[in-house]
Amino acid sequence: RYAQALQVLQDGAFGEPDLIAIMYDGTDYLTGAPPFANQNDSDPVTFAGALNLGLSALKEKWPKATIVVLSMPYCLSRNADGTYGDGDTENLGNGKLPVYWTKEHDVCEMQGVSFIDNYYGLISYDNYKEYLTDHIHLKDEAREKIASHFASAILGEKETAQ
Repeated sequence: RYAQALQVLQDGAFGEPDLIAIMYDGTDYLTGAPPFANQNDSDPVTFAGALNLGLSALKEKWPKATIVVLSMPYCLSRNADGTYGDGDTENLGNGKLPVYWTKEHDVCEMQGVSFIDNYYGLISYDNYKEYLTDHIHLKDEAREKIASHFASAILGEKETAQ
């Protein structure tokens, strides 16, 4: 799927988009990818570096487009014994999930792109069973809430109420 998506981007199959929205999840946290490199904010091995490079590429390809990053929602860690841990408090070796959220926010601020927070206020350790099918994948209810939050942020409350 990555190769297909990359080919679409390289071919310019979007034409000239007005808006580009991208959304991350907690996969980098769960796989132990480093959230950042202290001396290199464009290190593609890191979560923040890959996002920074990706946003730069999008801005170069479509300079007139508004770019919006939807933050990762909450997820749980999965321990070696199969139990789940709280992403807010479990450090899987490179920081807790909020470290990744912070770096995501920092990169968006540095790049001057919009950032819509889906982490705080929607899913938490206390209600994850209502919104996640497992430890990371969203149920339809969560997708609807995120879509509504996105529309509200982009269009404004008045327009989304119609």
